Amino acid sequence: MFCNNCGANIDDGEQVCSACGTQTQEVCQAAEPVVDSANKELINRAASSALSWGIISLVCAYLTGFLGIIFACIGFSKAKNFKMLNNGVLEGKAKIGRGLSIAGLWLGIALTVFYVLSFLVGFFMGLSGATLDLYGKTSYAAISTIQLIF
Repeated sequence: MFCNNCGANIDDGEQVCSACGTQTQEVCQAAEPVVDSANKELINRAASSALSWGIISLVCAYLTGFLGIIFACIGFSKAKNFKMLNNGVLEGKAKIGRGLSIAGLWLGIALTVFYVLSFLVGFFMGLSGATLDLYGKTSYAAISTIQLIF
């Protein structure tokens, strides 16, 4: 290999010419990612937002079911925004928020199914006049009492 500055013969892999002292090849250094204070603030807000929506989704899933599903989707979106701002890494508050959103989603689905089935069972039992006693036995006492009166 030859020096680009003086043309002297140098060994392969040498970074500095022994004749003139110029650099023969660029030394690549791993650059630290530049994160300014505004970007840090944006990342912190995104992490806090993901955590907040995760908590909201879990609470609303417990209380109403279907609202937990909606808020869990918002929590997933906020965690995804954090991941994009943080160079593809999901960590800290945003990771916890995503986990809470997953829990809120599953709890919301389970309770929504439970609420709908409970409503349907109650509705159709009310139409038939049947009731369930303490031991789960079906009773048609309401119908027979009405028939006795009339």
